[in-house]
Amino acid sequence: MSKRTKSSSQPLPDYAVTEEMQQRFTTYISTLRKNPHSKIFHQPVDYIALGILDYPKIIKTPMDMGTVALNVKKGVYKTSSAFWRDLDLIWSNCQTYNQPGSAVHDDSIVMETAAAKLKDQFFAEQAANAHTTYSHAPSEHAYAHTH
Repeated sequence: MSKRTKSSSQPLPDYAVTEEMQQRFTTYISTLRKNPHSKIFHQPVDYIALGILDYPKIIKTPMDMGTVALNVKKGVYKTSSAFWRDLDLIWSNCQTYNQPGSAVHDDSIVMETAAAKLKDQFFAEQAANAHTTYSHAPSEHAYAHTH
């Protein structure tokens, strides 16, 4: 088992999940599932079939892309951070349980990187949307002349 180290970063803004956001999350999951390194993460870990009976003792909150996709479809996620937290949990669990250098550990790093790019894209789009919305608000100067 390895404990991964995560770089500290500023907390990201949180957004209430809209229907449009749910569609984007579904697209992100679909994009990630197309990655050839993702196959092991599509379904829950079958620790009995794999003979890794200590898995539930070590991984207290299992997560996989199928569960995340189902949660999106059911509207379980009420905030964007809840979606990203579950997605990140997939890679974190894998990196916690598996040895660095193992194929599955390496796959989780590839997938974590791919998911991080999508997350960056999401937050950039959200910030742009917020800026666009704000930039269409009447200016103080316009307000003074119209009222």
